Amino acid sequence: MTPSDKAQLTFEDARKAVRALREPLWNAPGTYMVADYGWEDETSYLVVEGAREYLEDNNDKFVIMDAPAIFVDKATGLVLEADFLMVMDRVHAMTPVPGHEYPAD
Repeated sequence: MTPSDKAQLTFEDARKAVRALREPLWNAPGTYMVADYGWEDETSYLVVEGAREYLEDNNDKFVIMDAPAIFVDKATGLVLEADFLMVMDRVHAMTPVPGHEYPAD
């Protein structure tokens, strides 16, 4: 059984919640997007957001330095932002969301 088997909230629901909350706040260069890949643990999804030009086109001019890690609680849908360096161990312990894996090069 994978962590997502117990999820009350789907990964797509998590992506929509992040977009609804954070897209209106977007003031960085580029076109805002929420990636269709992500990671999970027992309690949360890790949702990737940023400029499409960076996430899809790999244009480093659009990378956001110090971008936070965006977690969505599977039980409540609460969107939480954390300093990536402070949660790096948790992020590294997460597994890809089945069907939403990072695209292979």
